[in-house]
Amino acid sequence: FFSGIHEDYNRPSDDADRINYEGLRSVIAGVYDVVEQVADRDGKLTFQEWGVQSGSISTDVSSTGTYGVYLGTIPDFESTEEGFYIVGVTPGSPAEAGGLMGGDRIIRLGEYEITDLYSYSYALGEYEPGDTIDIVVLRDGLEVTVTVTFASREERE
Repeated sequence: FFSGIHEDYNRPSDDADRINYEGLRSVIAGVYDVVEQVADRDGKLTFQEWGVQSGSISTDVSSTGTYGVYLGTIPDFESTEEGFYIVGVTPGSPAEAGGLMGGDRIIRLGEYEITDLYSYSYALGEYEPGDTIDIVVLRDGLEVTVTVTFASREERE
């Protein structure tokens, strides 16, 4: 359950004035509805196996949940359109240095087509720190290509 992201999300500058109270009310109402429906069920919940489709997530990403490269994009989790939308970039990050910006929709990361968060994560898992690639984004309806050099996750600290 999630009420959105902003440029200060999960940073020391994130403070109470950044809380999306309307979104929070909506999330709480949704959680309440789910809990109520589960509590009112006649039978037990049953476990359903969920399989990852081949090619949708690399083995490294799905098994560890991490990858070695750092780009510095701030995802837009609310978008449902194809591609990977970002609301911003982390200051001083490879994304900022390469020219990515909030509002961009990433549609290609190097040689990989990006259709959603999973294909974005898969593509990141295929690169190493120091690799330089072209990223194609849709910006104001136009395709724009930027060049970025990945940093390591340790370098961002």
